[in-house]
Amino acid sequence: MSLQLKEVQWLLAREVAGIETARDALVQLQVSSKKALQYLDQSNPVMAQGCVEQCFTTMMCVLHYLNIDIEQLVKREQRRQNQNKYGTMNRVIMVFADHAELRVEGELRGTFPLYTDEDAQDIQDIAQVFQCRIEYADHVQLTMFDAQAQFQAGATGQSKAS
Repeated sequence: MSLQLKEVQWLLAREVAGIETARDALVQLQVSSKKALQYLDQSNPVMAQGCVEQCFTTMMCVLHYLNIDIEQLVKREQRRQNQNKYGTMNRVIMVFADHAELRVEGELRGTFPLYTDEDAQDIQDIAQVFQCRIEYADHVQLTMFDAQAQFQAGATGQSKAS
């Protein structure tokens, strides 16, 4: 006989002794998971497996008492996983010659000045921590110092090779 998750959830919630509320179930879940960790620390995977199975049963009770539909839970979790997996495409750090811009969903959220090469390295670190893509501006934007040098060179009739 094959049971659906909803049926298993309901059967387990009725049969688990001593668990009458969501709070009772969560406390039991905490105790069972702590025991499982202790057994793993003691290199006893068989006992840890038993505790994990008890955690599963208790989790089903928690879901039942909190009125959470398991199928909807799975769908929401899949959406969350996809957002985490593909969400980095929505966060971009645009690097220009003299500054970087943090954009989320195309909206400018912040700017960072770039004075030294260390600043550029910091931008890479920030991008890694916040899971951002880094894009370099496809057009040339002069730094303040280059613009000043070109302006001065233009005033004296000299040209600066770029």
